[in-house]
Amino acid sequence: MNTNKLLLKISLLFLLSSCSSTSEVKNLNLPETKLKNLITQEEELLKLNRHTILEFWASWCEGCSEAMASIQNKVVRKSKRVHFYPISIDEELDPALTYYNEKVKGKIKNLKGIYWDQDAVMPSHFQLDGLPKTILLDRKGKVRWEHVGGLKEKDIKKLRRMIYGTKGKKNRKRARKKKVKPSTD
Repeated sequence: MNTNKLLLKISLLFLLSSCSSTSEVKNLNLPETKLKNLITQEEELLKLNRHTILEFWASWCEGCSEAMASIQNKVVRKSKRVHFYPISIDEELDPALTYYNEKVKGKIKNLKGIYWDQDAVMPSHFQLDGLPKTILLDRKGKVRWEHVGGLKEKDIKKLRRMIYGTKGKKNRKRARKKKVKPSTD
């Protein structure tokens, strides 16, 4: 077993018991990485022409499927404004496939892909400090927001606001009212 992978796994186990944390804006450029899509069985490069959410998970992580479902069902849905990449950090493909088949398949609507990083490039690049870990990238691949641990409703709202630019129903209604008022001429 690769020493770096072993150290990463041990570090993750110790840090998983810590509280969730959130941070914003890091100027880390995303490495070009091919990921295996466990649904289509094809290798894909990350697309950065939109906001991109990376969700790191592992087969041994109990809270990872809930975080994945929250992001897909409450943030991404059928949106064309955001790419969603749930990325397994499992060292072997079989545990990731088993996890997908038992805990994810059919339970999360409109999920286009679930990915495995066989070379472990992404976890080391983003310095994972716990699972699940959610990272929002802008169109240039820069980290705009990251969160470790389960997502609370306030985290979901913040993520939606950062992607879609709204603060809620009140602001959308206000924006509609301000748009075009018919003239009375």
